[in-house]
Amino acid sequence: GNKMADSVIEKVINDLVDIPKSHTFSFLPYKVSEPFLDVRIFDILHNVNDILPNASIYMYSNGSVLTEKNIQRLSQVKIKQLFISLNEYQEKPYEELMHIPFQRTYNCLKLLHKKKASGEFIHKVSIGRVMNNTPDDLHFFTWATNQFPLFTITLTPRNDWASR
Repeated sequence: GNKMADSVIEKVINDLVDIPKSHTFSFLPYKVSEPFLDVRIFDILHNVNDILPNASIYMYSNGSVLTEKNIQRLSQVKIKQLFISLNEYQEKPYEELMHIPFQRTYNCLKLLHKKKASGEFIHKVSIGRVMNNTPDDLHFFTWATNQFPLFTITLTPRNDWASR
């Protein structure tokens, strides 16, 4: 429930102004929590677009709150890519892992895909899973490719940070 203070966010953005405009860099406004639950996220993204034109913004989300409104608002900012950490494609394992309703997330992703197909959402989208080196990895890849052909599907090796 803790949020970074607005003054800290402003300081970070203002400190990054010193990067020469000829140098691009990545800006990833997330860590630990779902960024689209923070009501300030779109203001932050607009500020980064305005103040740091050489920043490539990468967004990470679990996809569960990509509502019509959030998709529309995200369409209005410049981002390099939206990564969705889906991790599971079956309802029960998904809900055990993510602790959120699968159907809600799935419906949000279907809406996002529809917006991508219509051209209303132009940003690159990836859906991913942390690999567990079982046949489930291939099943996830096949399912996601069939469900969301306009998105890139990624399988990420498990690292120490992800061990359970």
